[in-house]
Amino acid sequence: RGSLFTREEIATAAVWAGGNDSRSLPHGDVRPTWCDVLTCLLEEGVLSSRFQERLEGEGVDLAALRGCVDQHCADPGKRLGPH
Repeated sequence: RGSLFTREEIATAAVWAGGNDSRSLPHGDVRPTWCDVLTCLLEEGVLSSRFQERLEGEGVDLAALRGCVDQHCADPGKRLGPH
């Protein structure tokens, strides 16, 4: 009694260059990002015209969706098609 109590704690963590960037993956990890998946799905020829009509009939604005993906994901030189 009368002396300060201290507790030592040892912790481990993994770090890598760019680890604070959510788009960065550890070395060797090649999982696609959401942008990769959305860009692939919205490329011309992936969705049939019938399915696109069905989506639009349900209120999905595919042109606006492609525009959002272009704005937030695609390389400046690559666009997803007409919108």
